[in-house]
Amino acid sequence: MDRFEPKLSWNSLKDDLVEEFYRPALKDATLYQRKAGFFSSTTFMEITNEIVSMIKKNGRIQLITSPKLSSADIEIIEKRQGLKIGCVEEIAYNCKYINKDQLLNLTKGIEKSEYGKYLLNIIKEDIK
Repeated sequence: MDRFEPKLSWNSLKDDLVEEFYRPALKDATLYQRKAGFFSSTTFMEITNEIVSMIKKNGRIQLITSPKLSSADIEIIEKRQGLKIGCVEEIAYNCKYINKDQLLNLTKGIEKSEYGKYLLNIIKEDIK
């Protein structure tokens, strides 16, 4: 079995990251940790088989990335998690910086929009 020997740095403009890094690195891995200034999930579409292999071995992928995500990644995360990214009203409410009445007041005028409905649902879910 060939042992994967990674370089100290990779350049997405010069290196074939999928073939030279991801596939060999994830082939036998059960943990992949990455810290990056920019991240796009589109790379993972090309290495689906390797990710499925990791999942079958109870593997994990941990990412620390820039807070700047592509609109496609934001849409996927929000849809799958049922949460809004960067919703300051939700953060303030959950951290108890504002109360239910203050959050309700912030929805005035936007209650029919998707965002307003999301904020109203936060209050509704908290009452349950």
